[in-house]
Amino acid sequence: MKDIIFDRYSIIDVNAVNKQFESDMQKFISDCEQNYTSQLEATAAVIKQNIQKCQIILLAGPSASGKTTTAHKLAQTLKNIGIGANVVSLDDFYLGKELYPKLPDGSYDFESVYALDLDLINKCFKTLLDEGSCYFPRYDFYTGSRVGVDNLIEISDNGVVIVEGIHALNPLLTQSVESAAGIMRIYVSVRTKFMLDGAPVLVPKDIRLMRRMVRDEKFRNWSPEKTLDIWENVLDGERKYINPYRDDVNIKIDSTLDYEPSVFHYYLLPFLNELKNKSVHSERIEQLCSGLNSFKDIKEEFIPADTHLREFIG
Repeated sequence: MKDIIFDRYSIIDVNAVNKQFESDMQKFISDCEQNYTSQLEATAAVIKQNIQKCQIILLAGPSASGKTTTAHKLAQTLKNIGIGANVVSLDDFYLGKELYPKLPDGSYDFESVYALDLDLINKCFKTLLDEGSCYFPRYDFYTGSRVGVDNLIEISDNGVVIVEGIHALNPLLTQSVESAAGIMRIYVSVRTKFMLDGAPVLVPKDIRLMRRMVRDEKFRNWSPEKTLDIWENVLDGERKYINPYRDDVNIKIDSTLDYEPSVFHYYLLPFLNELKNKSVHSERIEQLCSGLNSFKDIKEEFIPADTHLREFIG
């Protein structure tokens, strides 16, 4: 199988971004979206060419990488070229609150791979490859428990199953199918740095943090302060459970949109300005504010309805 690695760690000049905004904002936004879409189309083409060798697509990425939306957009891209595709979330394999591993302070370690039912994952993958179908579990986050193993997942002769989650690349998930030829691995993350006069103003972790802040406030009613409280634990989990495997993949996708700092200038900067003088994370917030202040503002009506940023901004 020929790999395609979009391993660019692009460097984007902030002045160039602002200039394109002023020249033709809608075209700039459209071009940014097309860059992301082109990666999905190239990925789908490789999958189609190797359809017998990649029946299960393992798609992983760190927090706020855009992996969930990327998985679903990739599935639709595959369907557009005649390849059947189902998406399964590893979240449905959570063991349940009473069985989660714990951190030294006694809190649950949601970032650990051992929060997942590894035995069941291996069983499902093996059955899926051997028999073409398998019943997968369903998890209820409201109750913190499994509600059944009744989600029938099938692989057609000309189809794939995309399994997405932060731990999808971990070899503990594929011990039962280590020698199988039917596995493809994809890593999705923010892989772009924004530079001004030769100095970084926003790096990939900054973009992911801001995505996470906006999403947490929008969907969890968490303040940016609370997101910052847990962020180091999130990064620690990534260092342990994701980073060791992110280079052992067939494909890497950069989910960055070059216009998204302007989106966060609109959505997030007012909250950060209010917090920066009264937060225990004031230094980190000030750094984000300084970076965002380098960009122009973009209003809601100019943000595409189908952008993968909707995973974060709603």
